[in-house]
Amino acid sequence: MKINHKQKRIIIVVLVSVFFIAMIISMQFVGLSKTSVEGRSEFDVHLTYYSGEYFYDTVSLMTEQDIKDYSIFHIVDNFFVISYFLLMVILTYPLLNKKNKKFAFIIPAVPAIFDFIENISIDLLIRAYPTEVGYAKFMGVVTCLKWYSGVLWLAILAGLFVAWLVRKKRKSQQSI
Repeated sequence: MKINHKQKRIIIVVLVSVFFIAMIISMQFVGLSKTSVEGRSEFDVHLTYYSGEYFYDTVSLMTEQDIKDYSIFHIVDNFFVISYFLLMVILTYPLLNKKNKKFAFIIPAVPAIFDFIENISIDLLIRAYPTEVGYAKFMGVVTCLKWYSGVLWLAILAGLFVAWLVRKKRKSQQSI
């Protein structure tokens, strides 16, 4: 049985989507115990800025088990970053013309890169604790840049989709 190009694309989309969903589900079972850190969540899920002081206040509440759990959370999160990057590329690529296809990789790479920087930085800062590193005050900025660049990608995707619909409508009107 030979698989054509369209079938290959469908298989890839399904596999990446399943991987993405599996990562989301997995992330529900790893991470910080809310009871041990006074109801605070992982730094990664903050949608707004947090200070270096907040970072170290939270780290001071973490037990050895919390630190191990956070490390496991970041291992899973790194696979999640790969999955959402691939999904973003898959959604963006078909909406771009041939000369702009490279942007289907570049634009989704921005939030993914910030996410990797965030994960690595948080792990290093937690391992360095109780030594406080000045870089911690920028972690809230990195987290915000990850989220804001992801939202910017969504806006770009919406714009590309509208432009694609307009092109499709014009093409169908011209063929009448």
